[in-house]
Amino acid sequence: MINLPDNLFKLLQAEAFKRDFYKFVLKAFEIMHNGQTPATNWHIEEMCIIAQSEVDRIIKGKKRDKHVICNVPPRSLKSFVWSVCLPAWAWSKAPHLKFVNVSYSADLSNEHNGKTRNLIESEWYSELFENVRIARGENKKSSFQTTEGGARWSTSMNGTITGKGADIIIFDDPMNPKKAHSDTERESTIRNFKETFQSRLNSPEIGSFFIIEQRLHEEDVTGYVLANQKDSYTHYSFPATNKGEIVPARYAEKYKSVKGREETYLFPKRFTPKFLNDQKINLGSYGYAGQYLQAPAPAEGGILKKAWFNIMDNESFYSITKNGVYDLFVDSAYTAKTENDATAVMVACKVKNMIYVCKVIEMRKELPELLLELKKIHDEHCTTRSKIYIEPKASGLDIINTLRRETSFNVVKDTTLTALKGANDKISRVHNVAPSIESERVILKQGHYIENFLNQCASFPNAKNDDMVDTLVMACKNYLRPSLKLK
Repeated sequence: MINLPDNLFKLLQAEAFKRDFYKFVLKAFEIMHNGQTPATNWHIEEMCIIAQSEVDRIIKGKKRDKHVICNVPPRSLKSFVWSVCLPAWAWSKAPHLKFVNVSYSADLSNEHNGKTRNLIESEWYSELFENVRIARGENKKSSFQTTEGGARWSTSMNGTITGKGADIIIFDDPMNPKKAHSDTERESTIRNFKETFQSRLNSPEIGSFFIIEQRLHEEDVTGYVLANQKDSYTHYSFPATNKGEIVPARYAEKYKSVKGREETYLFPKRFTPKFLNDQKINLGSYGYAGQYLQAPAPAEGGILKKAWFNIMDNESFYSITKNGVYDLFVDSAYTAKTENDATAVMVACKVKNMIYVCKVIEMRKELPELLLELKKIHDEHCTTRSKIYIEPKASGLDIINTLRRETSFNVVKDTTLTALKGANDKISRVHNVAPSIESERVILKQGHYIENFLNQCASFPNAKNDDMVDTLVMACKNYLRPSLKLK
C-alpha cells in the first residue's frame, strides 16, 4: 500500500470530486447529514450527469444546444442535487460562476441558499477546495459571493433580480402546489418567468436555464415551456412508476419490478407501492398524477367522480345518523330566474369523520320565499345544536342578518367560498377537497336529488351551475378540515 503525502492525497481527492458530480453529491449528503449515507438510485446519478454536462460546457464557453427541464417526484433529492450541491461543485472548478436560484417562495429559496453556504463552510469542503471562499461583507441570507467574483442570489417567482445577471438560473419548484389550480397564480408565475428571468443570462448563447419541478398542472412552468418553447429545451421526466410519462423513453429500462405489481418503479427503496398508494389517497387522483406520475390531468372536467360517492338506503342511513346533529350548508342566490344558479341547501351531519348527506335541495326563490323555505328545512331536520353555514356574499348577508334577527338559529358566516375569488378559484377549492371525497368519506342517503347532484359534481367545472358543488365544498371544509390555505 502506497502512503501518499497529505497534500497530494487532498489534491487527488479534490480532483476526483471535480470530475464526478455524482460522487460529490453522495459525499456532500454525508457531510450535511452527520455521516448518514443516502439511499442511492440511478435517477440521482442521471440528474448529476445532466447537470455536470451543462456546467462543463458553460465553463468551456461552448454555445448552448438547449436549456434543461427535469420533472421528478417530491423527496427525490432533486433540490439537494440542483439547488444545494450544484453551485458548490461548480465553484470548485470555476469559482467565478454566477447563479440565480428561484423557487415559489423566498423562504424556500433562502433555505437552499443557506444549505449551500453551510456546505461551502464545512471543514470537508474548505480543506479540499481552498480556491472557494465566501467574500467578506457579501454573505447574506438571500445571497453571497465568492472571493473570485462568483455569486448566488436567491429569490421567489414574484421577486426581483434587478441589475443581476447569471450564468445559470435554476427554477426549483417555481409553483406552489397549493396554488397550482388557480388561474391567477399560474398566470402570474408564467408572466414572471417570461418577463423577469428570461433576460437575465449573462451570455444568452452560453448560459442555461434549469427548470426542476414536480408537475402540478398542464399549464405549470413545464407545461408552458413544452407548449411554447419546446425546441429550446431538453426534457427529462422521472415519474414514480412507468404509468407516468418517462422521458426519454429509454429510461423505462431502468425502472425496477416489484413482486406482485404490474407496473415498474423509479425508486422502490423510497417510493414503495404502499407509500405511493398512501400519496394517491392523500393527494387525490389529480394531485398524484401530477406530482408523482409527472402527467397532470386536464382540469376541464372529471375532477369529482360519481363512483366516489356511496349511496345508502334510508334504514341504514338513519340507523347510523340517529345521534348525529344535522347542519345546513347554504349557497344562496335569491332570484326566480332559471338561467342563474339556484340557492342550494345541503342537509348533512358528521359521524366518525364521515359526512352523511340527507338531501341537497335546489330552489329559485326571491328573498321572502327563500327565508320561509329555509325555516321549514331547519324545523324538519335540525335541533338547537344545529348550525346554518351561509356564504356571506351579497345575498347571503341579507339572509344571515334576517335569520339572526327573526330566529334563534345558530347562523355561521362561512368564508370557505368567499376566501378565494373567481371561477379559477372554484376549481382550486374543489381540487382541495377532492382527496377527501375520493376516499369515500361522503355518504348520500337515497333520494330524488341524487341524479342531479352527482351530474353537477361530475360535470364540474363545465356544468352551467355549481351551487350544489359549493355546498359540498363547504361541508368538507367544516367537517373534514382539508387545508384551504391557497392565498
